[in-house]
Amino acid sequence: MKKAGYVAFILISLIMFLCCMWLSGTQVKQFEMELNDLEGNRKVLDSLNYQMTYQIGQRDIDIQASGSKFQYHIQTTDSTIYENLYNGKNEVIGDKSYEMKDDQSYLLSDNWRDTYQNCDIQDENIASYPLSYRLDVSLIDPNDKQKAIVTTSISDNSNDEYQLKKYMATCKVNDSVTKGYRIEKDKIKDIHRGLYFQDNKEDRGRGVYQRKDTIYFMPPMDQHAIGQNEIYEINLKENQENKVTAITKLPKNRLYETMEISDNELYVFSHDDTHLYITVYQTDGTLVKEMKIDYQYHKDDALTEMYVRNHHVIWKIGTKYRVIDMDHMKTTDAITIEQEMYDLTYVNDMLYLLTKGSEEESWYLQAYQGSACVYKGEIKVPYRMDHTISKIKEHGKFLN
Repeated sequence: MKKAGYVAFILISLIMFLCCMWLSGTQVKQFEMELNDLEGNRKVLDSLNYQMTYQIGQRDIDIQASGSKFQYHIQTTDSTIYENLYNGKNEVIGDKSYEMKDDQSYLLSDNWRDTYQNCDIQDENIASYPLSYRLDVSLIDPNDKQKAIVTTSISDNSNDEYQLKKYMATCKVNDSVTKGYRIEKDKIKDIHRGLYFQDNKEDRGRGVYQRKDTIYFMPPMDQHAIGQNEIYEINLKENQENKVTAITKLPKNRLYETMEISDNELYVFSHDDTHLYITVYQTDGTLVKEMKIDYQYHKDDALTEMYVRNHHVIWKIGTKYRVIDMDHMKTTDAITIEQEMYDLTYVNDMLYLLTKGSEEESWYLQAYQGSACVYKGEIKVPYRMDHTISKIKEHGKFLN
C-alpha cells in the first residue's frame, strides 16, 4: 500500500508539474505588445532600434523593436546577466583610498576597531591627505580580477563641513609591535561626492572606461579635493604589471565630476563657480575642443547626468533636458520630462527618450525636435497574471 501510495503521489506531482509548464507556456505564447500612439506620427521612429526584457515566472521575454515593430525571444531564467555601463565587455570596479606608506600597515577591514580593540589607538585631525585609486579589472574572465593602482596628485582637504581624521594603532602581536593607521572622514553634512565610487552601483563607471586591454580613467573631484587632476591610460598585460600613464594634465581651478567616451573621444565635464566646461580629448590626450557654458554652481549639485550621443551632449538637470550640439557648439532650449528616464539617444536631429509609462508594466517612447514634442507613444504589457510573478526586468535601452 505504501508503495502504491508513493507511486500515486509521484504521478500526481508529475501531472501537476506538466500542467503548470503547459499553462506557463500558454501564457507566454499569448504575450503580445503593441505601441499605442498618443501624440504625433510614429514614422519618426523608423530609424530607431531598442530592446527591453519582461519576466513572467521563470521565463524571460527579450523584446527587440525596430521602429514600432516588435520581436520576442523567450528563454528560461537560469541566471541573471548584468550588462554594465562601460564600452568594454568587462566590468571595472574601483575603490578610493588614501595613499599607503611602505613602513606602516593599512587597516582595511571595516571592523578594524574590534580587531585592534586591545591596542593603543589614537586619533588626530589632519588638513589633507593624498588620494589613490585601486581598480579591479579583467582581461578575459570577469571573475579573474587584476588590480591597477593609480596614484594621483589630488588630496582630500578638510574644512568646516568635512573633517579628515587619522587613527593610529600600536599593537603587540606575537611579541612584536605592529603599527598601522586608517584615514576616515567625519561628515558634518553629507555632501561628499565621490562620483565614481557612489554606493549606487548604477553610478559606477562615470569616469572610467575599458576598451579591450586599455582603461581610461579620470579621478572624480568635489569641493573637498585639491591638486592637479589628470586623465590616465592603463594598459593591461596578462601576468604582467599593469602600466599606468598620465596622458594629459587637466586645467587647474576646476572640479572634475565625470567623463564619457564616444567615437574614440573623451568628453570631460568640469566646472568652476560660474561656468560648466565640456572638453573633448583624443584618446592620446590631445585637446580637440572645449565649450564653456554659463552656469551658477551650488555646492549640493552633482553633474553626473551628462550623456554623449552622436556628437551631442544631453544634459539632465532635475526634470529638464538640454541638448548641446558639439559640432556647432550651441545649445537648445530645455524640455521638461516628468517621468523617470530609462534611456535616451539623439538621432537625425531628434532627442528620443524611453521613460516610465502610466502603469508599472509600461513604457513611454517620446521624440523631441528642438523643444517641440513630435511623437509620444506608450508600450504596454497587455495583462497581469494573478498567480505568476511578472515584472519589467530590463527597463529598456536604445541600441543605436
